[in-house]
Amino acid sequence: MSNELSNSRQQLIKLAEIERSKATLRFKTESEADLFLQSNSRHRPTEPVRNRYSRQGKRFPSRSKGRADLRRRARHAAQGLPWKYRVDFDLTDTDILVLHVHYRLAGPGGSWEPSVAEIASRAAVSPRSVIYAHKKLVAFGLLTVEERRQSAFRNETNVYTLTPALVQSKPQKKSEFFKGAKPCAAKGESSLQLSTPNQDRAKSGVQKIKDPSPAISVRKVSKSSAKRRRCEIPQSPSSTELKIACVANSMIDPMQPKRLNLEEISQRADELLAIYCPNLYRSIWRDGIAFHGFKAILAVFETALLYDADHVHTPHGYLSGILRKSADECHPELTLSRLFAARSNAAKKIAAEKVAGGPEFAPKRRVVGDLGSRAL
Repeated sequence: MSNELSNSRQQLIKLAEIERSKATLRFKTESEADLFLQSNSRHRPTEPVRNRYSRQGKRFPSRSKGRADLRRRARHAAQGLPWKYRVDFDLTDTDILVLHVHYRLAGPGGSWEPSVAEIASRAAVSPRSVIYAHKKLVAFGLLTVEERRQSAFRNETNVYTLTPALVQSKPQKKSEFFKGAKPCAAKGESSLQLSTPNQDRAKSGVQKIKDPSPAISVRKVSKSSAKRRRCEIPQSPSSTELKIACVANSMIDPMQPKRLNLEEISQRADELLAIYCPNLYRSIWRDGIAFHGFKAILAVFETALLYDADHVHTPHGYLSGILRKSADECHPELTLSRLFAARSNAAKKIAAEKVAGGPEFAPKRRVVGDLGSRAL
């Protein structure tokens, strides 16, 4: 096979040389000959005729690998849908994939709030195909879409809700210990009674060894990083963090009380959020509270202080950047402490200059003369 390909290539090279020699004899200059050869090469096949249409998907696009992969994935996704929705509705492969994503990931009530890009990435199709599929599913009555518009150029994600019949057809997940199930061990434990070296020595009358290592280590189911990070967040903030929040609140508005409890601080954070960051997505705020806890509230006070000091021009963008950080990088209490230290140092410096009688705070002398009293 390789010899045949090499022979065909050599024949093509020889034909090209012959045509170039003919073209040079036909035209006066080499540039005209090159233009003629280039125009001919655009319409000439660069490979043998027998291999020209053998590539899969070139002559028959419906047989391409991408189309076959889409059909295979849609067939696999249709197995998770009820039989009625596979047969009674004229759904394409893309419609089935998008419907399966909603059917599998929607909440208990059949509604959730994903973006079009997220649905497209989960279904492995283009965002435009997702939009067309949503229009078709809405026309069939399988899905309802609720738009949440804020302004002409900024909207929140849509709320997608499945029909009640489709939600009721979802299989209910049963627990591992429901009635009639086979006896099994809980997660992170073993149902086998493994003997340790201490038990064997106790039977034989040998002295026990302190802190023996088990003969076989039992596998423990570890949680994901996101769940572990959420579990590490303390439920109640420390007294230092509460003091920092109270001081920041009094710096933003001196008329506010200097001592607040946790509930009052959270209410004050909601008020500042509505004043300084009205364009912040509520989903970002919910995720920030879930992952960072009280630090998210401190981030609101930090954003308000920096915006009042003209250090931040887009407060909602600054706050969203803080809330999207990891737990190791999100430390608004440190930023607030540095702000307090800088302001206290500036106040001390001004007070010291006032006491020392600097040029700005020196007492003005009065001179009485012919022109009257004047200040120097």
